[in-house]
Amino acid sequence: MIYLKDDNVYFKIKKNMSSSTVSAITEQGGWQVLEDKKIYKHPHLLDGKWKFAILREPIDRFVSGYITVCKSNKPWEDMDWKTEEVMLKFLKELKGRGRAINGHPKCLNYHVAVQWSFLPCKIDYYAIQERIEVDWLKIEQRTGLPLPEPENVRDKETKEAIYNLLTPRILKIIKKIYKKDFKLYGKYATGK
Repeated sequence: MIYLKDDNVYFKIKKNMSSSTVSAITEQGGWQVLEDKKIYKHPHLLDGKWKFAILREPIDRFVSGYITVCKSNKPWEDMDWKTEEVMLKFLKELKGRGRAINGHPKCLNYHVAVQWSFLPCKIDYYAIQERIEVDWLKIEQRTGLPLPEPENVRDKETKEAIYNLLTPRILKIIKKIYKKDFKLYGKYATGK
């Protein structure tokens, strides 16, 4: 989803503080929801507008997305998805046979889609989720949006169990799938 108010545009990326940001947008009011397909076909419609998005460290985002997908989507919810074997199967599926979503590259689910696929045009400002308190100041100055309430980690034990599955082999696969995300995140998180 893409949100527009005056000359400000927010690009929603699932698992990147999107629920709390949309709640803040809804509370503020006056934001218009734009149709993704139209913007992907005609990104020039946003020329001259200040475009922002929130980036998240790719491995942390994958882990969060993996949990979300596996807890509530067939066939994953019926499997023992807290095992290396199932995670490897998931990654193989993610790399290959997914479905296209609104012009995004093929993907199993929005929650694990590559971050750059949500961004059809040049973004003027990236806030980094891991330092959102500092990065949000510029967004607040520009849009008047207050810092959204942080999203809670619902199940720290599950997240820890999934992190424990991240063997060097699995990390190598994740880094390959999310190669552009690592590059994008690295550029804006470190300034390099």
